Amino acid sequence: MSSPAWSGQFVVIDWPFTDRSSSKRRPALVLQEPDAQGDLRVLKVTSRGPSELAVSVTSADLSEGQLKTTSYLRLGHSLMIHESLLRPVGVRLSTHKLAEVHRALALANTRQFSRLRHGSFRPAADPARTSWQEGSTIPYAGRVFGEEEVEAAVSATLDFWLTLGSEGAAMEKELAAFLGVRHSLLVNSGSSANLVAISALTSPKLPEAKRIRPGDEVITVAAGFPTTVAPIVQVGAVPMFMDDQGPWCAVSGRSSVNPCAA
Repeated sequence: MSSPAWSGQFVVIDWPFTDRSSSKRRPALVLQEPDAQGDLRVLKVTSRGPSELAVSVTSADLSEGQLKTTSYLRLGHSLMIHESLLRPVGVRLSTHKLAEVHRALALANTRQFSRLRHGSFRPAADPARTSWQEGSTIPYAGRVFGEEEVEAAVSATLDFWLTLGSEGAAMEKELAAFLGVRHSLLVNSGSSANLVAISALTSPKLPEAKRIRPGDEVITVAAGFPTTVAPIVQVGAVPMFMDDQGPWCAVSGRSSVNPCAA
């Protein structure tokens, strides 16, 4: 007789120290098939909505059997246990819901990893921020993020959203609200942002006096990234490089604009 497919099954744990009076057995959900030693990983199940992180399950989430009431999978209460101590109860989670449970576990682990690994990148006022220690690496850029951002990035990857996705759409909406504008547009890089910004300034919807047209001179920095200059050339304008020479400003080319006049 072949062994049962354990993954996704609801079981009760039959071990003597669950309840010495044997009046109650511990329900659990099996997360995966047993390893070579017959051990498998389970999550504890409760019918009471816990305050801790949990995934709720109803009968609509099942592929086999029925639940008497809504159950909660306690993500922080997993254990490895031998299959001989488990008794199936004829209830199985659907593949889709089981994937949701694994997703929730992955994101919970992601948050914990970020708290342990990225403490130095938290906001300066955050009491959980790790202070810089002598001998530590000094980052080249001031990245500031917490576990929420790391979780959002991993969440998008789990859905294989490698482009905008729901997280990007949410940020566009929230950024527009923060800036007090109707719309905001996210792009893949600062280089693309430069191109989108200067291309928008060539739009025929702008008054002609405010529009950048072919041949117009655009003042930019003399020492910058190549894609600061490339968009100017791409729209047919002429880059005019500005540099700082002590208390004076000097602009190359034929520009008659004095950038220091303002």
